[in-house]
Amino acid sequence: MTIRKQFLFALLALFAFNASIAHAEPGIFGKKGKSAADTTVIPSHALTAEQTALLEKAVANEKALAKIVADRSPLIETYIQKMRPDNQLQQVPDSD
Repeated sequence: MTIRKQFLFALLALFAFNASIAHAEPGIFGKKGKSAADTTVIPSHALTAEQTALLEKAVANEKALAKIVADRSPLIETYIQKMRPDNQLQQVPDSD
């Protein structure tokens, strides 16, 4: 076999091995088919009052910006128009 065929065979074998591990017994590698209720939350430290205030301020600013953008309409609207050749005018609109 050539080096290329050996490499492809090894790669295929590696994928097959990984697939077999993914479908292994539930007791070996955890539960199969976890639902949203089965997810565990990793414990972390609680936020300080300043951190909480900063997050709330950032969320409030983002909501205000989203409202400002939603209330405005564009000054110029553009669209793409397909053109076709014309003998008298050079090009004329064909479709949008």
